[in-house]
Amino acid sequence: MPRIKSGACWVVRAFDIGYQIDLARCDGCYDEPAERPQFPRRHRSPDEFGYTPAPVRITRPSPPVTVGGFSTDGQISVTIYDFAGISVVHRFDLQGRALEELVAFSAELDDDATLETEARRAASDLLARIDQAVDRPELAGISEDYVLWELCAFEDGAGPAGTLERWPDVYAKIIRAEPVDLSPQEVSAAIAQRLSYSRNDMTLVDWNGALLLGPEDPDVRAVLEFANVELLEMRLLDARLDHGMEEAAAIVGRGRPSKAAVARVAHLQLDSVFLFEAVNSALKLIGVQYLAKVYHLASASFQLESWDDTILRKTRVLNDTYEKLESRASAVRMELLEVAIAVLIVFEIVFSVFVFFAT
Repeated sequence: MPRIKSGACWVVRAFDIGYQIDLARCDGCYDEPAERPQFPRRHRSPDEFGYTPAPVRITRPSPPVTVGGFSTDGQISVTIYDFAGISVVHRFDLQGRALEELVAFSAELDDDATLETEARRAASDLLARIDQAVDRPELAGISEDYVLWELCAFEDGAGPAGTLERWPDVYAKIIRAEPVDLSPQEVSAAIAQRLSYSRNDMTLVDWNGALLLGPEDPDVRAVLEFANVELLEMRLLDARLDHGMEEAAAIVGRGRPSKAAVARVAHLQLDSVFLFEAVNSALKLIGVQYLAKVYHLASASFQLESWDDTILRKTRVLNDTYEKLESRASAVRMELLEVAIAVLIVFEIVFSVFVFFAT
């Protein structure tokens, strides 16, 4: 098997640090230069295509981390989205490595906890610096990782995109982080979701990682990185909705709901809807251009549509619960009003009788 002339492994890890971030207020909070990246449009796409609003990206020094004989390049990239999701990226240079070495390396990455620790430390440090611009700042306990393998050129001159048919089992093991020989069915499944923009490139997307064969493509990496953040946000939102439904059920079980309890359910419902819309509208994907297709492959691999359906269903349940609680609260208020009116009528009668006999 050939050695890699040019290539990199990008370990992407997503975190959530709050409910929402005012990115404009973050200016001046960073020690490193910050940029507001958009797609450089290496692929033709409509003018509307891109982030709304553009996230903030900083690159900062970080101690090199060694995993399975491979070391990071001594820096990390952190991308901050306005819905309080962030993405921390470590890069491993693969130059000079034999292709088969990546099989063991991928398995080492999957089992290693050092990168997650370093990434979480970076996320915590960032939150401490920008917490004044974050609504309800809190670093979530869960994260979501994804590995991007970018092989740009081999030393023997072979085009990376053309090597898939020669070593499909090797690439499948790299993507799945599985050192054992996979069955033909698993190999086919691992490399099934793929597409090409030109004859010299190919992108394979799976649930555990993606393989980019051909010239370096930061656009594709950015789309896959965003999809990983979106997956984390959907997981967190689903958990929050579960908690909200349990809280709403407890309120229902207590009988007559207070005004504060009804407002609490309404608050949970609105928070869920606003966050769902913020995440899903952060990246505008218009039409069927190449990058939109890459996103749809990632969406299928991460089952984002299923997450969306589940969240929308739970949001409807929460909405129905709120309407029932509001209806019950209204009925209670009407009962109290009727009692108050009856008391006033009785009081008026008693008062009139008292005045009659007193005179």
